[in-house]
Parts: sequence; structure tokens; C-alpha cells
Amino acid sequence: MKKIRIKAKGSAMPVMMVALITMAVVLFACSKNAGVATVGKTTGINDIAKTVDGDMLQGSIAMATDENYLDIVFNSGSRYILLQKIPGMLYENTDEIKKATLVTSKYGVILKDDETGKIWLFANNDDESLQKFESLKQQLHTSYVSATVFGSTIVKQEL
Repeated sequence: MKKIRIKAKGSAMPVMMVALITMAVVLFACSKNAGVATVGKTTGINDIAKTVDGDMLQGSIAMATDENYLDIVFNSGSRYILLQKIPGMLYENTDEIKKATLVTSKYGVILKDDETGKIWLFANNDDESLQKFESLKQQLHTSYVSATVFGSTIVKQEL
């Protein structure tokens, strides 16, 4: 078997320079656009949990409501969250969310449907909590449902 060597005519230097310049322009453009897209916006549920100094858990959620309370059952009863409603305020209810994230904090409760990205914000009815959740709403760039509650009670089941 005979090996054939072919020499390229001209220098490879201009081709390499063009490739390096193109790569630098693409990397600069990508990093510039990424910075613009996220400035002042909350990028995910981790950022939301940090904003409200909350604890974050992932699992399933079921909700039930009556005239006084919105009951949230997390992970088939590993936690129960009771939100006391304010009379006259509208509260959206959902039957079950199979993949959800729950954030609990002293300011209120946040639920996120991980499949649809929909977020429910339940702020406690005190000035500090309302201000914290108002700040959070300004940062969100996704659809959300917001309501104020008298307060929240979280019951953890011992395993």
C-alpha cells in the first residue's frame, strides 16, 4: 500500500485566524445576551427560595379548599400546610400536581408546578411578608397566581 502526501497550497495561518476570530465573536455574543436576559429577573425556584429565605422541597402536591382554609398535602402527607384564607379574596385551587416544588418561609408559601412552570404565591398578611412577596413578583418572568393569607401552619410528619 502506497501512502500519498498532499501539501496544501498557501498558508494555514489565515484560516486559523478567521476561525479564532469567529469563535471569539460567537462566545462574546453568547455571554453578552445571557447577561442581558437575566439582569434583574429571577431565574428559577432556587432564586425564589433564596429571596424569601425559604426551605425548598420537591414532590407531589394535592390541594383542597373550604371557606376558611386552603389545605396543601405535600408528598402524600409528609407535610400538611394550612393556609387561612382572608374572606372575600379569590384563591385558585388545583387538584394534584405530580411534580412540584414547595417553598416554605416565615413570609409565606410558594408552590411551583415543575411540568408547566406555573407558580402560586401565598404571602402572609403582614407588612414585611407583603413587601418581600411584592419584591419577588417584580423579579418573576413567568406566570403566577398570587394571594394573601392570614397565615400559614406547616405540620411535618415524623418518619
